[in-house]
Amino acid sequence: MSEIELTLSLAQEFQRDLAEIKEHHALPKSAFVSGYCAEFAVGLAMSFGYQVGAFLEHHPDEDGEPGDTFTDLAHAFAYHPSAPGMLIDAEGVRSIDQAHAQLLHGPGEPGEFREHRLSIRDLDALAPIQIPALDSALHYIRENQSVYAVAPDALLPAPLPGPASQTLPEPRPGKTLAD
Repeated sequence: MSEIELTLSLAQEFQRDLAEIKEHHALPKSAFVSGYCAEFAVGLAMSFGYQVGAFLEHHPDEDGEPGDTFTDLAHAFAYHPSAPGMLIDAEGVRSIDQAHAQLLHGPGEPGEFREHRLSIRDLDALAPIQIPALDSALHYIRENQSVYAVAPDALLPAPLPGPASQTLPEPRPGKTLAD
């Protein structure tokens, strides 16, 4: 398949995915594993405050000056907040090394993948975040929060912020909580 045919195929797949989101407000997990990983990483950051990271593939820029390179996003994820060397993506919690090995053994020629901590803005500059896909990622994360919400010191589900996990302030003497 030529590069143009591949680009057209990916564009058609993207349009089908957006139609699916509009119709059902949901994408399957496989869409976040391959294709919308940036939206999923941003969804994890928005939901739980995780730091965003990515494997970036660095290529020589054949059209530029000798030694110039350009960068492609290979895979976006969130760093586990308390387990160094671990990440969280649509597959769940796994080691950075395991995710890196999966990239090296995936389809196509392996490139040089480097792990980077990124801001959401930097990730968006590399792979513009599609709002419908982000909404779908947030919905999927909310529906499967036991997989993606990790406690600070263990790989256990943690409650999401909200009324059930909030504690009420102690009343001041002579006052009630209703005052």
